[in-house]
Amino acid sequence: MNRRILLVTMMLVLTLSLTAGAAEPTYGGTLVTANALTLPHLDPDKTTDSSVGQIMWHVYEGLFELDASFRPVPHLASGYTVNEEGTRYVITLREDVPFHDGQILTAHDVEASFHRYLRNNGGGRNMAPHVSAAFAEDDLTFIVEFAQPYAPFLFFLSSIVANQKFVVRPASIVEQFGDETITEHVGTGPFQFDSWVPDQYVRMKAFPDYAAHSGPSFGYSGAKAAYVDTLEFRIIREQSVRTAGVRTGEYHFADAASRDQYLLFQNDTSVDTWVVSPYRQSFLIVNMGHAPFDSLLIRKALQHAVDPEEMGYGVVGDTDFWELNPSLFPPGHLWHVPDAGAGIYGQPDPERAREYLEQGGYDGTPIIILNSRESDIESRGALSLQSQLEAVGFVVDVRLFDRATVVEQRSLLDGYHLHFSQFLSPDPDPQVYQAWMGTNKWIGNWDDEDSRKMDAIFEEMLITTDLDARYDVVAEWQNAFYDYVPYVKLYDFKQLRLTHPSVQGYSNFVHPTFFNVWLAQ
Repeated sequence: MNRRILLVTMMLVLTLSLTAGAAEPTYGGTLVTANALTLPHLDPDKTTDSSVGQIMWHVYEGLFELDASFRPVPHLASGYTVNEEGTRYVITLREDVPFHDGQILTAHDVEASFHRYLRNNGGGRNMAPHVSAAFAEDDLTFIVEFAQPYAPFLFFLSSIVANQKFVVRPASIVEQFGDETITEHVGTGPFQFDSWVPDQYVRMKAFPDYAAHSGPSFGYSGAKAAYVDTLEFRIIREQSVRTAGVRTGEYHFADAASRDQYLLFQNDTSVDTWVVSPYRQSFLIVNMGHAPFDSLLIRKALQHAVDPEEMGYGVVGDTDFWELNPSLFPPGHLWHVPDAGAGIYGQPDPERAREYLEQGGYDGTPIIILNSRESDIESRGALSLQSQLEAVGFVVDVRLFDRATVVEQRSLLDGYHLHFSQFLSPDPDPQVYQAWMGTNKWIGNWDDEDSRKMDAIFEEMLITTDLDARYDVVAEWQNAFYDYVPYVKLYDFKQLRLTHPSVQGYSNFVHPTFFNVWLAQ
C-alpha cells in the first residue's frame, strides 16, 4: 500500500517550534527555497559544510535524531540497550523501512554505512579510535562495542553540527562508492534525490512509500511527511534577490534575510517572518601559541576589556536578534549551565583589564585581529572590538581579508592574535568542543599546564555516561573556560528567515526543514 496515502490521517505534533498556519495539510505543488549556499558536493560524510547536511537530511535519516531538549531519540532505530559498563550498545531497527530504490533497511546496511562513517565523517573519525567492534547481529540488530565507556556516542550519531550525524545508506551504495564521494543518493527520508545543477539548484521529489515515524516532530526527529510533490533548493546568493523573490511568490522561502529590515518585513503582508533561535553564538578565538596571549594574565586582561553587550549592540544591533548567555549552550538545552562564568561574563572591568596588562608585562605588541571583510558580522565585530581593546591599552591592528585568505592566515602559528567567529548554538554534546579547545586544538595553538587541565576535563567527560554526573563535569568545563580563557564568549545571535504566506506547517528549526510543509491552495 502507498505509504503516502496512509499519512493523510497522521497527526503531526510540532513541539517547541511555532508553526505557520493551522489548516488541514494538502498534497501537491512545488516548493522553491532561496538559499545562500555553496555546495562542494552532496555527500555529508565528506565535508563539514553544514549547507550540504541541511539539504541532504531531507533525503538521508539517522538511527537517532535530536528531540526538543537536544537529546538523541531513536528514529530509524526502534530502541537500544546499553550494558552496565556502558561499553556495548545493542540497537534494534524499525521493521519494513524502505530505501528510495525499493530495498528494505537492514542492520547490514547500517554496518556498511557505519564503517564508512568512521573512516570519512568528521564526527566518525573522532569516534573511530574508541570503537572496538561494530556489526550486524541479524537483520534488525546492530551492535557497537567500545573499549571503555564513550558517553557522547548517541549524541554524535544525531549531531546537526558540521554534518557529524550518522545516516544510513544501502550497503550496495556504500560498496559501489567506497570512500569516494557518493553521487548516487539513496536514503530513507520523505524526499528522494532527483537532480543537482551546481550553483543553480538541488531538486527532490516526494517519496510515496516513506515509512514515517510516529513520534512528535522536532527538527529531524519524529513524524515527517512530504506534502509537496517537488522540493527545490535554489542557490541565490544575493540577499535582495532572495527577499524580492519571496515577496512576489517566485520563491516560498528565503534564508538569511536582512535583520535591518525586520520591522519592514513585519508590516509587509506579502511575507511571514521567522526569527531563528537558538542559532549561533559568537566567540573571540585567541591564539595562545605566541606572545602576548600565551600569558594567562594577558588573556585575563582581554576577558575584562571586552563588553559583550556593547558588542551585541555594535555588531548585530536590534535586540530581537541577540542576547547575552554565559553558557556555551542555549537555555532549554540539556547542557545549559546558567551560572557559568559568574562574576565575569557580561561584567567588563576596564580597570582590572589594565591591571592584568601591567602584571602580564604587555609590551605594546600590536594585536592582529584577523577577520573576513565578506561577512558584516565579522567585519563589524573586529572594528567594535578594536575600540574596546584600545581603551584599556592594547595596540590593535585590524586585518580584513577575503574568506580564503582568512582561513589560510589563521592556520599559521604567527598569522593572527584574535579571530572573531561563530559556532552553531545548539551543539548536541559538549564533547564537540574537544576538537576546538585543549592542547593544540583547532587554531588556538594552546599548549601549557592549563591546556592539559582542560584535556583532563574532556577525558573525564568522555567516560562519564550517567547524565547527572556528566552534567557536573560539563559545568566544571564551562567554568574552566572562564578560568583559562581559550576563547571569549560574546553573545548568542539569531537569524531572520522569510516565507511566502502560502507556506503552511513550517517549523522554525535551526536548520530549515521542509517536510511537514504544504502550500495553501
